[in-house]
Amino acid sequence: MNDRRSSHPRRRARTRRPVRGFVSLELVVGFTLFLGVVLLAINLAVLHYAQGAVRAAAEEGARAGAAAGEGVDGCRATAIATFDDVLGGSYGSDIGFDCVERNGAMVARATGGFTPWIALMPGVNVDLEVVVAKEPEP
Repeated sequence: MNDRRSSHPRRRARTRRPVRGFVSLELVVGFTLFLGVVLLAINLAVLHYAQGAVRAAAEEGARAGAAAGEGVDGCRATAIATFDDVLGGSYGSDIGFDCVERNGAMVARATGGFTPWIALMPGVNVDLEVVVAKEPEP
């Protein structure tokens, strides 16, 4: 028996076209969502790393300033150098370091903020203070 409907070329081609286009649309939407989630995760990781770089720089600066003979200038210089070494680039350009001596201790303060890459995410503000007891002068 010969069935003409199943072997007709126009009928076969007509059923394939919409399915192929629909799969392409699903792929584009899914891939866009996937890239958005990946970019969000990378941005969160970078912000977390940058906050750690600020903390490490403030701690190093306070330790250096607390050493005998270093003082406020040594604290600030070490904090800035450490931050540039750990983070580098222009991403942390809004972060500032300040050091003061208070009650026999060296206090390193870091202030500023980081702007995320994705506009939907809020910026991260940094206001950190590290206190280290000063070594006695010889």
